[in-house]
Amino acid sequence: MGGVQVLEVPAFQLAVWRPELVLAATALLSLAPLVWPHLRLRVPVMAGLAVATGLAATGLSTGSVAPAGPHFLLDGPATLARLVVVSLALVVQLVLKPRDDRAGPMLALAALGCCLLAQAATLGGLLTAVAVTVLGGGLAAWYAGQGTSRIAAAQWLGAGGLGFGVLTFAGVLWCGVAGTLDLAAVAPALALRPSLPPLMLPILLCLGGAGLALALLTEPDRFQAGDGEGSAPVLVAWFTLAPAVALAALLQRLLASAVSAPGLTVAPTLTVAMAGILTVGGFVAASAQDRLPRRLAWAATGQTGLALLALVAAPAETVVGLPLAILMAMAPAHMGAMLLAGAPAGGRWREPQLMVLSGLLVSLAALPPLAGWRPRLDLVAALQTGDQLFGLVVVSVGSLLALVVYLRPLADLWRDLPTTTDPRDDGASTTSWAPLAPTLLAAALLAGVVGWGLGLLDLAALLP
Repeated sequence: MGGVQVLEVPAFQLAVWRPELVLAATALLSLAPLVWPHLRLRVPVMAGLAVATGLAATGLSTGSVAPAGPHFLLDGPATLARLVVVSLALVVQLVLKPRDDRAGPMLALAALGCCLLAQAATLGGLLTAVAVTVLGGGLAAWYAGQGTSRIAAAQWLGAGGLGFGVLTFAGVLWCGVAGTLDLAAVAPALALRPSLPPLMLPILLCLGGAGLALALLTEPDRFQAGDGEGSAPVLVAWFTLAPAVALAALLQRLLASAVSAPGLTVAPTLTVAMAGILTVGGFVAASAQDRLPRRLAWAATGQTGLALLALVAAPAETVVGLPLAILMAMAPAHMGAMLLAGAPAGGRWREPQLMVLSGLLVSLAALPPLAGWRPRLDLVAALQTGDQLFGLVVVSVGSLLALVVYLRPLADLWRDLPTTTDPRDDGASTTSWAPLAPTLLAAALLAGVVGWGLGLLDLAALLP
């Protein structure tokens, strides 16, 4: 009798996973205080994130590689998302002053989860990535804050856990109906099942979308009541940006064909509806916030809704698809604005900070010639080509709300600018304006935004 193969060990290609391995090693530094209680972790974590960023920059690829079996797939969109996630985590570590040094390793763990999220190819890979992201992000917020901010972090971690549970329930039912754990094979499998109950697929899609939104798109500072102490704005910026970028890369790869599959004819309508809820709801919630960090954090939800809408408008898979392009154009402006978010103060740095912040907010409002306007025009053109009338309405309303959200704070800040400067003022400030290092980082991010808007910088050209 011939032998029967009962177990197939996948071929591991860990060389392309070097940034993820470095992030995992950096996350393990959180255990070091158990052995060396007085060890400071800030510099080692910063070094680990810097090495991971360099490896991610040199590991850009347009090919598709399965580094550890079928659960994760590393392709062009995933490598770009990985570079954005890790590089912005390094920016956070450069300026963050946490209450506990263990916030840095947990930030690296959350970055690892986002990288895995962009690469997820099966239900197991997706659930693993979401669990790592929620755990790392929640613990990073916990260690970075104290008092009421820690209570808010715990509540946010609970919301993320609830979202993970809803996603698990929907994912198990979804793959059970399709008969496969491979997320890319779900749409073709459902096309062969015409006898399903009419409301089953819409319900499963809504459950999955709600689970992902609760787990990954929850605004971390929303549980902080009043104007009390909240999470550091730069940390909130990363939480509201990195999971959305990773999710855009995942959906670009998996749902580009699903939205037009015969068995999923309801998918485009539900996707547009979810995008409309995120876009309008996010910008409306942002317009009601008085604090600029909260305003920007909620507005990131609206930007994510526009990226989700782009998935239906331009479903063709490319290296830098329209959903990923929208969020990648938003990323440097959002992070830079959060670096400078706070109450205005006197001193020599106020006017330069206001000028940099103005440019970043104008880019977020999608006004030319900065980076945000190019993907917005591409989105409108794609919706017009596809006769997506409701999508055009969502973009129009969202764009008008974005102008209010991003430009109204500028009017207030410039109005409060003093006309004279006290010659005795040495530039010192006791308020929350950012010092020199965050200002220089924000200025560098603004330079990248200007270069992208003028066509001098093209991320797709970085790929081989």
